Order: sequence, then C-alpha cells, then structure tokens
Amino acid sequence: MYKIPIIFLTCLTMAGCSSVNYGTGPLTLSPEVQAGVERAMNSYVTDTIAVSTDGKHMSVVVCNAGIGVCEGNAVEMAIRSCSMRASKCYVYARGSTIVWDFDAKPRS
Repeated sequence: MYKIPIIFLTCLTMAGCSSVNYGTGPLTLSPEVQAGVERAMNSYVTDTIAVSTDGKHMSVVVCNAGIGVCEGNAVEMAIRSCSMRASKCYVYARGSTIVWDFDAKPRS
C-alpha cells in the first residue's frame, strides 16, 4: 500500500518522468551516433541520451549516482547540448532504456 505514493512522489520529483521531451517517429542513426549510443547505453553512469531528428548528432549526460539522482535536469542538459549542433533534438534513452517512440507521429 505504501509503494504507490512513494513511486508517484519519486516520479514527480525526478527530472524527465514526463515523456514531453522524448523523441517520436522514424529515426535512422548515423554509424557514428549508433556507436556512441551503444557505448553510452552500456555504461552504468549514463543518465540521458539525446539525439537529433536527423540521427547525425547526439549528447550524453552522465551521473555516477544513477538516473535522476544528480543535481540539475539531465533531460534539459542533454537536449540543450545536442541542440548546439542540430536544430531539433529529443531524448532517445534514459539509462539503458530506449524511450524514443518509433511508431508515433514525429514531433513538428
């Protein structure tokens, strides 16, 4: 009975619980980005991976303490860093979990 409020509260306080910044639509990653994503997803310190909608750019935010534990908003930091090199970037993965919705309509 106590698990539901704790999980709900944890989600409310963790950065990026909302899928607002998660990518949607078809996506083809460049070979360089694909290799970078694979390396990042195999790292236990990766918090958030953002990629550009053209699949040519990415950024990774790491946190030694675990996903959503470090100070700052990892989702915003990853998107901001990726957007320095590309016009549109969204969250591709949180930790080792891909959150990009390939079947949904692409964001405009």
